[in-house]
Amino acid sequence: MLICDLVELRRPRVRLERAKFHQGEFGTVWNDFIGQGDPYVPVVAVAPNGAGTIYVDVDSAFPREKLALQFGEMLYQLRAALDSLVYEVAIRDSGEDPPPNSDQLEFIVRSSKEAFDKAAWKIGPLSDQHRAMIESIQPYDGGNRGEGEALVAEAFEMLNDLARKDRHRGIRVIASWISNQNPQIVTLPPGCSVEWIAPEPDGFLDDDGKVASFKIANWRSGLELEANPNCAIDVTVEDAAPPVHDEDTLAARSRLMIACVSEVIRGFEKTFE
Repeated sequence: MLICDLVELRRPRVRLERAKFHQGEFGTVWNDFIGQGDPYVPVVAVAPNGAGTIYVDVDSAFPREKLALQFGEMLYQLRAALDSLVYEVAIRDSGEDPPPNSDQLEFIVRSSKEAFDKAAWKIGPLSDQHRAMIESIQPYDGGNRGEGEALVAEAFEMLNDLARKDRHRGIRVIASWISNQNPQIVTLPPGCSVEWIAPEPDGFLDDDGKVASFKIANWRSGLELEANPNCAIDVTVEDAAPPVHDEDTLAARSRLMIACVSEVIRGFEKTFE
């Protein structure tokens, strides 16, 4: 039985490992912040007429710039891994080092067939097989696309868009994304009752940190109550599409992008075995 040696494309692999490092650093910065005590302090304000607001006060030490830097570095290394992949494959396909048009080579990601064809010269030194592999995972639907290729295409579109925004102006990291709000009035003064309570919709936690509004019957100045925001809070970025479900977190999206880049690199490596 003939066992082929595994082929590893060194340049993109080095970039991929660096992206994983920055992903880990992002998680460390975030976990250090939320583990420092009470990064989100619940606050209740009630007007004399009983109308009130529940909000959370975000710690001023929120590491916005550190998170943005680590996330941006991860995006840069992932995008560079794809471009390095094209460069190294071009060397093997052309038999030249450096390969033809070495300064213009790019792992192109385009939103339409027309745009892809217009930029196809950037992968010109690649073989027909390898050019077809890149086209098969473009964001536009080229037909005959399996579930795996569709998932990779979605991840690449997200990566390409976020990396472009970070390259031009930097990623804007938002302190929190709130979801699953079920605010509760924990304690009420005697004789008072909750007329209504309305949570804010899922979304970015604004500067005022508002989570819910409510109205208390028979409220008088000087009374006190306790409330619980009772919501999920996670870090996200303003520049990405909003989460579509509870598991659609920034961490999950980062893992998806890394996994898809890794899978594509491995797919090209297999063609040389």
